[in-house]
Amino acid sequence: MKSSMKLFAISMVALMTVGIASADTVLVGSYGTNNSSMGNGNTALVYTGYSSGSNGIQPENSYGSDEIQSTPNPQTTDISNTDKNGNAVWAKAGAGSSWVSYGYSDATSTGPSGDKQPANGVYTFTSKFNDEDPNAVADSYGSLNVMADDSVTVLFNGHDVLNAYSGSGGYPHCAAGTPNCETPTLVSLEGKDFVTGINTLTFEVQQAGEVYMGVDFNGSFDPVPEPGTLLLLGTGLIGLAFALFGSKRSQLKNLAC
Repeated sequence: MKSSMKLFAISMVALMTVGIASADTVLVGSYGTNNSSMGNGNTALVYTGYSSGSNGIQPENSYGSDEIQSTPNPQTTDISNTDKNGNAVWAKAGAGSSWVSYGYSDATSTGPSGDKQPANGVYTFTSKFNDEDPNAVADSYGSLNVMADDSVTVLFNGHDVLNAYSGSGGYPHCAAGTPNCETPTLVSLEGKDFVTGINTLTFEVQQAGEVYMGVDFNGSFDPVPEPGTLLLLGTGLIGLAFALFGSKRSQLKNLAC
């Protein structure tokens, strides 16, 4: 009996240890390809393309016609949330993330600290993180604080979780024209949208003012059941332990008789 109970106890501890270990919250946040991960659990934002608006505006800027299209996959770079004179332009989405835009160096990025003027249109960025939970769809959940100039559509594994035109006036995140980003938009990541393995966040940044362009996100996800689910699991295991222990005692009494 002692060996059986000892084995069961070890199994219980091992199972609980796995549950506790997997309960770690994974932090994610934006940073450019010219920087380290800053401790975040996701890859850097990667600029993946530009498309002009429905009004047919071409990707032209002060550096010449079609420069954005003719230069494939420029690096993304961290940019300041203040202009070159130190005046505040954007707030921060949270600690551990930075405003990011495309560019070839800080001096030519499309954010407040740079000189490049972006064309009107949609600028697409992607970032990825790994969810190792084998049952991610049922177990995982999370949220993001998102800011973008002028506005942004967020896709999570291809599912629309935030639409750039969902707010009053069509630009709920920042002002079109004069940049003004002060309050992040909260985006929920639902379990049904998670996948086991590599998950992809896509940010389609809408630019309508030809002034500054960038995106900043900060958040986390938990690859485990919610606390209520864990409590039910623990209660069930304790009940099973008592049942097995009671069964062993009954068998020993019968043998003694």
